[in-house]
Amino acid sequence: MKKLLLSVACCLMLLAARGQEKDLLDKIKPREHSYTRQGNEAFSEGRYSESETYYMKALDKNRDYFKAAFNLGDAMYRQERYVNAAQQFERAAAMATTKAEKGKAFYNAGNARMADGQYDKAVAAYRQSLVNDPTNADARYNMLYAMKMMPESQKQQDKNENKPPPKPSEWAKNRKREAEEMMINKAYEKALKHMETGMEIDSTVAAFGSFMQRLQQISAIDKSGK
Repeated sequence: MKKLLLSVACCLMLLAARGQEKDLLDKIKPREHSYTRQGNEAFSEGRYSESETYYMKALDKNRDYFKAAFNLGDAMYRQERYVNAAQQFERAAAMATTKAEKGKAFYNAGNARMADGQYDKAVAAYRQSLVNDPTNADARYNMLYAMKMMPESQKQQDKNENKPPPKPSEWAKNRKREAEEMMINKAYEKALKHMETGMEIDSTVAAFGSFMQRLQQISAIDKSGK
């Protein structure tokens, strides 16, 4: 049986963003360079609160500086502020400019969510990590572990959310065509009701969920204009 990763054993392994800095730091402003280096030094010595301060100073100079944003999440994680760390990694993912950066940020967000016992959110973060980096075996393994840890109700909800829509029957397709004809005549509310009652008869009408949502929006706008 494969050993659990350190991340699963409550000592989650964080991907380091402090490596290979020399070339990258040469491209940023001197202040950012200085604050980031000081933050990294404090972090390596276990002074996580101090490193957090330096990373925040670097972000004050450049709010889109990925390395400082990512390392700030590391500093928060080391202080066991897992929710803050997860949110910070998610912010880092939003400012990432490459898939590799996004993959690392979402992976660490998943680790932080896992440490906080938020298994459903951990699964979502690991999924995003794999979307950006399908080769990350650790993310895949941790995601499966998080799914096992989820309560049954959450597992079912997660399964339902990712379940593909049913294939519509010929009857359902015909029902949609009838609703579209009603839309041409601007009978939006009638068309919506036609689809809703159709779904009670044939569950595969649910395959046209996006059409029904759009129809509902149009119907609401039509009502407000009358």
